[in-house]
Amino acid sequence: QVAQLVAEYTHRPLARFLGQPVVNIVELNLALDALQGHRAK
Repeated sequence: QVAQLVAEYTHRPLARFLGQPVVNIVELNLALDALQGHRAK
């Protein structure tokens, strides 16, 4: 599930040859927190 979330929150530049993919860490952390909270219940 973690790998799926990382892929979901990875943004690629419009021109794929101009730059590296970037992971939105804030959104990923919020999603991981929600996942952890969901598991705890």
